[in-house]
Amino acid sequence: MRDELVSFGTARLAKEKGFNIPQVKGYYTHGDIQLVLWVDSEDYNNQKDFLGYAPTQSLLAKWFREVHDIEIHISCVTQHNEVKKTCKLVHYQYFVKSKSQYYFIRIENEGFKTYELALDDALLESLKLIK
Repeated sequence: MRDELVSFGTARLAKEKGFNIPQVKGYYTHGDIQLVLWVDSEDYNNQKDFLGYAPTQSLLAKWFREVHDIEIHISCVTQHNEVKKTCKLVHYQYFVKSKSQYYFIRIENEGFKTYELALDDALLESLKLIK
């Protein structure tokens, strides 16, 4: 098991919205993930081809909770068969909320096939809520 990195588009928008927690990996203009080989913020600002850090999904979700009071909840939709006494996963969906307001529930066609796909989409949509 490993913690997934956010997608290129999500990382890029996160940088625009103020995410700047140093990470081991970052995205570059060609879309590749590479090791970030500097720590100095001046070097960070002077990198022309560096687009932003590539955080893990869980770190970005934590940043939403702690900095922006936005929580992301992923749930699975299941189908029960009472005759066979089985339960199978159908898809994942999510909703996003702050302390008192639910923003949206998103189901992509039949939902998302994996938890990580649902979480990445939720992170991207949540970034759009930040002004």
